[in-house]
Amino acid sequence: MNHGIYTALSGSLANERRLDIMTNNLANLNTTGFKREMPVFSSVLAQQSGKSLEFGLPQGPVEYVNAAFNQDNQVSFKPGALQPTGNKLDVAIEGDAFFVVRSPRDGNDYYTRAGGFGLNSNKEVVTADGSVLLNTDDVGQPLVIDGADIKINEKGVVVVDGSPVGTIRLVRFADRQALDKVGASNFQPTSASGTPQLVDDVILHQEVKEMSNVDPLSSMVGLIEISRQYELQQKIITSLGDVNHLAASEIAAL
Repeated sequence: MNHGIYTALSGSLANERRLDIMTNNLANLNTTGFKREMPVFSSVLAQQSGKSLEFGLPQGPVEYVNAAFNQDNQVSFKPGALQPTGNKLDVAIEGDAFFVVRSPRDGNDYYTRAGGFGLNSNKEVVTADGSVLLNTDDVGQPLVIDGADIKINEKGVVVVDGSPVGTIRLVRFADRQALDKVGASNFQPTSASGTPQLVDDVILHQEVKEMSNVDPLSSMVGLIEISRQYELQQKIITSLGDVNHLAASEIAAL
């Protein structure tokens, strides 16, 4: 049994996972509020509890690959570039906070940095996917705008035709890294992230959108690196397979 093949195989699978994540990041280069993902691989070979190990290695290819890496994704919450749009309903957050939106499909609340808003037929402020933006002044209700002159101040207070109509609901979490990503730009809380807490110490910018935080140059360099590593790992697997075949042939000839 040549454990070198399993080592190269686990590396190939890790690079396939890296490739999937990086191509998804690049596909969302122009998605408002998108936060790039990064694969995290941590060695757990020495932590295999209840496993029978021989010279510190698991007893088969599947077990080896499963033991070699513990895969997880980490989201980068680095702010994206702020892009002026001229749209009165577009809003960007400067600081650690999320908009609260409610999905019309499942009725659940989600949390997002995607501040490219519009109006639906009910005059409710909505995201590109139709989720309604919630109003802090009328808890649990959408923000409704019926008028032409729309002003949103840096604290999220919305004034329409000279009259305040509500305040954009903004929250943050104790541990945002523990949030679950849903779709391209939405997040939902977990027990580890903590519950959403209202904030008023961030600044909002009207007629501006926060764009994706994907760096196209570094992503392209990463794709080249992954391609080269994967090619090398495939050559190693082929070479070791040839060695095993040759050894088996020589043993059979004895």
